Formats: sequence, C-alpha cells, structure tokens
Amino acid sequence: MQLVRDSEYLNGVAASLEARAVRVALGESPRSGSPDRRREFHRPTSHPGSRQSNQRWAPFDASERDAMGALVQIVTDRVNELLDTHLETQTDWAPDAPNQRESDAIAGIIVYLDGILRASSVVVPKRNARELAAHIFEHVAARTVAALRDQPGAPSGVKKFTAFAVRNLDLDVSALEAFADSMTVELAKDDYTHQAAALGGGLGSGGGGGGGGGGGNANGGNPLRSLGRLRGAMREPRAFCDLMTTDFEAASSSSSTSTNEPGLSSSAHTFVGAAAACMRERWDDVAELERMARTVDKYRELAATQKVMLQLKGAEKVLGFRPLGKKSAEGIARALRARASELKVALSRGVASGASAAGGSGGE
Repeated sequence: MQLVRDSEYLNGVAASLEARAVRVALGESPRSGSPDRRREFHRPTSHPGSRQSNQRWAPFDASERDAMGALVQIVTDRVNELLDTHLETQTDWAPDAPNQRESDAIAGIIVYLDGILRASSVVVPKRNARELAAHIFEHVAARTVAALRDQPGAPSGVKKFTAFAVRNLDLDVSALEAFADSMTVELAKDDYTHQAAALGGGLGSGGGGGGGGGGGNANGGNPLRSLGRLRGAMREPRAFCDLMTTDFEAASSSSSTSTNEPGLSSSAHTFVGAAAACMRERWDDVAELERMARTVDKYRELAATQKVMLQLKGAEKVLGFRPLGKKSAEGIARALRARASELKVALSRGVASGASAAGGSGGE
C-alpha cells in the first residue's frame, strides 16, 4: 500500500535526521572520502571570536533541506497521480449535473494526506511536518484550477465551464479547507501543550522572553500563527469560486448610490466591488487580473434543459447559489481588465515621473 511505503520512508528520514543531529550536537561536521561511501565527521576548527555554534549546525541544516526536498517530492508525486486520474475523467468542465459532495479524487487525497501528515508529525520534527503540509496544500490548490486557468503543467486547457463545474469545484475547495483547518490544529497540538505547561509553571519569571524561547511570543503567543493558516493556501481557487457565485442581482439592488462616480453605472460598481473583494491582495496584480479575466471568458450558461431543472428544483437548493448570466460574466471580465489597465497606466506614469525627476536632478 502506498501509505505504508511512504510511512516507512518517513521513518527512514526521521532516523537519518536523528543520527545527524547526534553527530552535529557533538560539534562534528561532514567530511567526504569514506571508503564505504558513508559520510564521516570531524570537529570544525574555530578561530577566536568565531561563532562555532553556527558552523556546528550548518551541515545538519543542509542535510535536513535535502531530506525535506525528497519528502515533499514523494508526497507531491502521489498527489499528482490521484489528480491526474481525476482530470482524465473530467476534461470539459461542463457536467450534466452537479455533484452532491467532493469528488472522489479530492476525497482520496484527503485520506492519503491525513495519514501522511499525521505520521510525519510523529516521526519528523514538528517544523518539518508543517513545512511539508504547507508545500502540499499549495500544490493541491494550484492543481485544482491549473487546467481551468491554463497554468503551466496542466495536462490540457479547459475550453469552457458552467455553473455546475463551479459548484463541483466549490465542493472540492470547501472539503480541502475543512481538512486544512483540522490539520492546522493537529500540527499545533504540541505547541499548545508546551504553552499551557509554561503558563502553568509560571511565565512571570520571563520564560520565553529570551531569544531561545521567544518563538511563541513573537507570533502573539499563538502557535497557529507560526504554522500559518493552511486554509490560506486555497485562496486562489476560493477567490475564483467566490467570484463566480456572487449574486450580482441582489448586490446591485442593495448597492449604495453614494459611491457612484461619473461614467460608471451602479452595475459596474457592483462588478468592480465584487471583483475587488474576491481578488483581495491580487487586486493589485496585473498578471493575475488578466489571467482571471481570460478564465471568466470561458464561462458558458447552462443548457435550456438544465435551466428548467434548476427552476423546478430551485437553484439555491441544487447549487447553493444563483448561476451567473452571460451579461454578469462579461461584466466581471470587464471589471478585471479595467483594473489591470488602470494599474498599467499608473505604473507607466510612475516610471515616467521617476525618469523625469532623475533627469531634473541630473541637470542641476
């Protein structure tokens, strides 16, 4: 079983890290040239005033990075196998009906990662388990929308997608976000335990205030901050789902007219506001805005029979949102491109003003 083999690999990595840690703790550094191809160690020579502790841990850090790189690669390869199988069976992103739960591929990935990440939290240092989790969640997030957004590494570009595909993607992303939340807590358990013990033993004497124990305090005393919200890795597919499930008709009726500017209709303000809210920090990224606009261009309305089915059963009940019409999709794309153009103009003016200022100072 793949999980068993990968768990055995994790145990091997842990044993290797522990062996290196023992040797390095004794003040030894690696030396090549051993007849049996094993790495030998010798004590580094230190000069007066030099920081021997940094030299002492440098070889271990290098070995740790190599081990983590191999560990991330083996888990990433397995995730790719699961996703590639799923992408082969779903090529057009225009299903006849929406799913009722996450896809089989995502369910399988969650089961696999749950076992691997829990095992890694036991057999490798906790910070390495967190690093592995962060890498894998970011990779999964990118792969879920890679084909849709014509990203490098995608097997084939998606020509069109419908509201049913958005619903299916939203179910997958929601399942991954819930799993990310549970794994965030799991990987922070020991931190909470140590923190509680420190508080119980009395932190008033300054425990953790120094450089060695200040990791928790440096992050506001919350180990979840040092780990980082794994849910945040899903921000790209989440932004897309939020954008494509916005009810613009309801938003338009409730939008305030006090923010209207000359030349812009209330509906245009609605599209701009919704796009800005969904894109968040990427609202200032020209390349990301243009890429998202090209993705929205691929949206197609549901077929007539599918629309009738939604009317009979209720769109909110079947999808959880009201499907976008053609005009709404076009409005989103225009808002994204308008923002990208605005940023390009601002950038060109900034470069021009900077050049003129430099020329003026040079003339003086």
